[in-house]
Amino acid sequence: MKLSNRVGLYCLACSLLSPAAFAAYPDKPVHFILPFPPGGGTDTLGRAIGNRLGEGLGQQVVIDNRPGGGANIGADLAAHAPADGYTLFMVTATHAINATLYKNLPYNLEKDFVPVTELGTTAMVVVIHPTIPAKSVKQLIAFAKAHPGKLTHSSSGTGSITQLAGELFKSDTGIRMLHIPYKGGGPSVIALVSGEAAVGFATTPSCIVQIQNGSLVRHAGSGRHAEGRHPAAPRRLGEGAQIRRREEASRRDRPRSHRQQRRRVRRLHPQRDRQVGKGR
Repeated sequence: MKLSNRVGLYCLACSLLSPAAFAAYPDKPVHFILPFPPGGGTDTLGRAIGNRLGEGLGQQVVIDNRPGGGANIGADLAAHAPADGYTLFMVTATHAINATLYKNLPYNLEKDFVPVTELGTTAMVVVIHPTIPAKSVKQLIAFAKAHPGKLTHSSSGTGSITQLAGELFKSDTGIRMLHIPYKGGGPSVIALVSGEAAVGFATTPSCIVQIQNGSLVRHAGSGRHAEGRHPAAPRRLGEGAQIRRREEASRRDRPRSHRQQRRRVRRLHPQRDRQVGKGR
């Protein structure tokens, strides 16, 4: 099974501005909306990018966590902010999934936003609480089959990429686990560490510290990303099971935009390349 979480940075479509106004951009702080709470992978990446982007632009980038509603609250807020280029919004695969789950979303990713860039792709990992007697994915599957419906698995929210990873894992292995959705990767990992949930399907940035300090046990990672690998774990989730390779990723369609909108987006491109490059 190949699952990854692609993260994109979108900015609101810019309204028509005078050449003088464009030349001064940005001349005030830039608002950066993250649709998940602090502590998760989206928050970790967003803050790192925001700090470096602010250095490159010469203006403060203000981080604003707006979790809830399956990441729709933050998206709605961003979509209805002034279309002046001073509001950035972090898009993840969850938003592409939401377009298939909800009939009446209060925003349209293709019409309400102008895409800036894809920030990156992070591996998905399977982690368990240390009290679960399983030293491999194969043993985890066997334990779950021996105790149907007794294990719980956490996710960053209903309809999120982490929930879909868990549901796909259950479907392909024939096991039963109770899903517990949380309002983001941070709360989901906290639940795993406390023992409130037994198994987690998470992005690497949201749980790497807990894996390193031993409060969570990592069994497998998806894809070929180095961050998803570990000497003691299989590279793929399919050890001991027939699991199809799939990848969930949000679409990157570019809507129509005015010339000055495109120019303002291009103003962000070199800063993205320069600042993201520093972290590699």
